[in-house]
Amino acid sequence: MCERSSVRIIDLTTGTDLDEKLREIPYKGGWRSDTKRDYLPGTRTDFLDYIVNWVDNPDSKRSLVLIGQAGTGKSSIAHEIARRFRDMNRLSSYFVFQRAERSKREDYLLFTTIVHDLSDRYPSFKTALGKVIGKNKRIRTANDYRTLFETLLLQPLKDVRTVGPILVIIDALDESGDAADRKGLHSFLAEHVSELPSNFRILITSRLEGNIIDPFTKAPKTFQIIRMDNSQLAAGTNDDIQVYLATILPSDIYRKHGSKLAKKAEGLFQWAAVACGYINDPPPGLTKNDCIRGLLGLSAAHEELGQKLGPLYDLYKQVLEGYFNANVVRRRFQSVMGQLLAAFEPLSIDSLTALRRYSLDDDGDDDDDSVIVIVGHLGSLLSNVTSAVPLLLFTLHSATS
Repeated sequence: MCERSSVRIIDLTTGTDLDEKLREIPYKGGWRSDTKRDYLPGTRTDFLDYIVNWVDNPDSKRSLVLIGQAGTGKSSIAHEIARRFRDMNRLSSYFVFQRAERSKREDYLLFTTIVHDLSDRYPSFKTALGKVIGKNKRIRTANDYRTLFETLLLQPLKDVRTVGPILVIIDALDESGDAADRKGLHSFLAEHVSELPSNFRILITSRLEGNIIDPFTKAPKTFQIIRMDNSQLAAGTNDDIQVYLATILPSDIYRKHGSKLAKKAEGLFQWAAVACGYINDPPPGLTKNDCIRGLLGLSAAHEELGQKLGPLYDLYKQVLEGYFNANVVRRRFQSVMGQLLAAFEPLSIDSLTALRRYSLDDDGDDDDDSVIVIVGHLGSLLSNVTSAVPLLLFTLHSATS
C-alpha cells in the first residue's frame, strides 16, 4: 500500500483542513498478517504470472475471483501480489477480512479504506472527495454499501484521470460479516463493480462457497473466476509443496519422507505447514518419527494418529490428540518410567536408551529418542533430564524438624 500522503488540502469554502474530515472516515490497514502469509520464492509462479498479466492487460475483465478450499494458498498468493505491486508503488488498496473480526461494521470498512487509500495515492481524488463530503458528516459516517460506494467512491472518481490500472485486493471475502446472507457484501460487489472505471482491477479471494461465488458467476462480463485446482495453473502445486517441505523440514527427514508427505498434502499448503510444525516440534512424549508414522499411516501402533476423515480435519485431529490423547504416549510413558523405576541403580538417558533396544516388549516402533521425549518433560520429577549423568527421582516428603 502506498505511503500515507503528506499533502494537506484546505476546503476553501470552510477553511477546514480536509485531513481532519478524512480522519472521521474509518480506516483499516491490510498488512497486519504479513508474517503469517510469507511467500516461499519459486512457488505458485504460474498463478502469480497469470494475475500480474491480468492486472496489466487493458482488455482484462475488471475483477478476478480466486476461489478454492481452505489451505490451498489463496491468501498467500494475494499477499504476494500485494507486496509486489506495493514495492513497485502500483498498489492502490489491500483489504483483508479476518474471522476474528467478522462483523457488519467490518464490511463497511472495505469501502472507507479504499477511499482513504485512493486519497493518499491520487491528490485529484482527495480534492474531489473533499467537495463531496464538505460539511456532510452523515456521509462520512454512513453505514450502508450504496452510500459508501456511490457517494464516497464513484462520485469523486468522475473527476479523476489516471494512467494505468488501479489495483484493489480483497482477501478472504468469505470471512465478511454477512457472507451467509443472500444479499451480503458479495452480492453488492457482483452487482456494482462494473460501475467502476474500466482501468480498475479488483482481485478477490474466497473459499469455494456457493452463496459467495454464485453472484459472480452471473456477471461473466465483469468477473473472471479462477479455481485453485485449475488444471494448468495448479499443475506444479505438488512440486511447490515439495519445495516448501525441503525448506522447512530437516534434510534427512525430507530425503526419506518428503515425496510421501507432499502426496499426502493433496495440494493443501496448509496441511504441509501444520505437518511441518508437528514434525519439527512434536507434542510431549512423541518423537519426530512418531509424528511421521502417524501422518503417513506407516504403523499399526500409530493408527490413532492416522487420517481417516479428510486431509485438514484429520491433520488437526491428529496434532491435537498427540498433545492430549495419544495411547502411544501413555504406553511409552509407562514403559520408560517402569524401566527407570525398576532399575537396580540410576540410569542415564543414554544407558536407558541402549537398554530399551533389547526390550522384550519392543513393538518395532520405538526410537532412540523415546526416552528423552518422555523424561525431557519431567524436570519437576527427575533430575539430570538434559544431561548424560544418571537420572535421579526427586524424593517428595513432608518437612520435618
